[in-house]
Amino acid sequence: MNAKNAITTPSWVSKSWRWLVSLALLAGWMGTAPAPARAASLVAVVNSAIDDFSAHDTSPGDGVCLDTLARGCTLRAAIEEANALAGADTITFSTAMSIVLDTGVGGLNPLTEQVTIDASGVWDTANNQPGVILDGNGGNFNGLALGANGSNIYGLYITNFNGSAIYIYSSGNTIGGTALGQRNVLSGNGYEGVRISGSSAQSNVVQNNYIGTNPGGNVANPNGDGVLITNGAANNTIGGSTTTVGNVISGNSYYGVRIETSGSDGNGLGGNVIGAAVDGNTALGNGSDGVRVDNGPANTYIGGGGALEGNIIAHNTGPGIYILNASATNIERNTIGNNATFGILLQGGWNSFIGGNTITANLGDGIKIIGSAATGNWIMQNNIYSNTLKGIELFNGGNGELAAPAIASATSGGATGTGCANCYIEIFSDSSDEGQTYHGAVNADGSGNWTYIGALTGPHVTATATDASLNTSEFSAPYTIGGANQPPNIPACPNPIDTDTQVFLTPTLAWCGGDPDGDSVTYTVMGGVQGLPQWSQWCNTTATSCAPGALQPNTTYEWQVTANDGVNPAVNGPVWTFTTGAGNGYKIFLPLVRK
Repeated sequence: MNAKNAITTPSWVSKSWRWLVSLALLAGWMGTAPAPARAASLVAVVNSAIDDFSAHDTSPGDGVCLDTLARGCTLRAAIEEANALAGADTITFSTAMSIVLDTGVGGLNPLTEQVTIDASGVWDTANNQPGVILDGNGGNFNGLALGANGSNIYGLYITNFNGSAIYIYSSGNTIGGTALGQRNVLSGNGYEGVRISGSSAQSNVVQNNYIGTNPGGNVANPNGDGVLITNGAANNTIGGSTTTVGNVISGNSYYGVRIETSGSDGNGLGGNVIGAAVDGNTALGNGSDGVRVDNGPANTYIGGGGALEGNIIAHNTGPGIYILNASATNIERNTIGNNATFGILLQGGWNSFIGGNTITANLGDGIKIIGSAATGNWIMQNNIYSNTLKGIELFNGGNGELAAPAIASATSGGATGTGCANCYIEIFSDSSDEGQTYHGAVNADGSGNWTYIGALTGPHVTATATDASLNTSEFSAPYTIGGANQPPNIPACPNPIDTDTQVFLTPTLAWCGGDPDGDSVTYTVMGGVQGLPQWSQWCNTTATSCAPGALQPNTTYEWQVTANDGVNPAVNGPVWTFTTGAGNGYKIFLPLVRK
């Protein structure tokens, strides 16, 4: 065919083809059948991962999800179409896909109608992770915003938004689920993984999600905060009544969960792992507190009763739980351990209940209560042990600084002592001075005398008192079953022997120690050149040996070992001396045998 006879397209058609495609979808065009009736609700299948200026829906409200270039149904178009239709709508996905938003177009529209966005059908079973990635491309907006009640979000990996992954300001929404493929991964966002905000945000459920980690739940991919509940959002649940519905909220830059401001009442956390990997054990701490409740919330439940399972709150950089100027916080049946400061810190927190928790191996106090406003905090039936400082510390008026009881006697069959009149006395066994094993309780009489009858395992027995205003004391001084706790043994049998000569320039010093009660003993070794007033600390150790480092040749040194069992006053050993040789030779110190 020559050019003269070629069929050409009129210029007005080529310039208006987008408009014609849209017209082709309208009823009555070119004599086609009438348009279908407007759908009451939408079932849209996203089959296009494209997001650009043409990803909007062609005709919101016509019941058809189609972008303006007729390439398919984009997520942006599906949300716009769902918002335009009354009734509960559903958005699914035809296949796994990665949707990278165009920051020039902006964020997705908030959900203003009830919508279920469900990517569980394209879950990546081979890698056990979401098959649909929603990538914000660093944009200054939120991933999904839920402005209508009753929406559900399942099976998405929402990442790289400079706002929140999910922002909820409505009620009755569910984020994540326990069915196959319903877990969301909400990580790598500038603000929160989930933000629940405003008095209209009530009774929302966030369950079985990974928030602040990779899809495997074992490597940090931090949000700012994991979950934030604020501005009067009330009665929301993070996790639930079993560990199967709990979230992994770990690896975030700041708080794991923060609940703040007056009116943000009745919120609960249950079955979550906060500060550890999905195994609940491996450290994956949040950059500040595991859980922070501050500035006015009331009736917060962190574990508790039968309604909420206890949480694992561990390895966080701040306290495991920090209550600041909040009332009636219920902290129950949690495992709170290995946090870098306190297990639980209450500062201006009043009328709280702390019960049935295991609080161990925190680098500060197990529980610290600070300030004259922090009163009425009842500490009951916990297992508290192996914390670096005190098991319970009352400071600056906390819990009225109620005096701890005193134990007068203890055997394997019971204990007696004194405390505040008519107070409730709890009895514990511990290897040191806290309360690892809870045994039971008894009421003191009007004179403060009490007697507990029941099996005690020891080796030490401790007690707490709680008064009528529900202030709980610190632990009592420990009492060794069968008698008072004995101080550690006086350090003895030095090696090298006292006044020895020709000692190596880099010696390892050793001594005999121990404790008659089996307490753990810490040894401080001080030493210096004989005749000089200034000694330095050579070692602080639980071992009975010390390497002070390189010493001067042909010099006489003095050294002394101090033993501390954490219960009694420290015990000093004798001052011993030794003289170094000219250099390290072949002299060998053999173990000394003492009968």
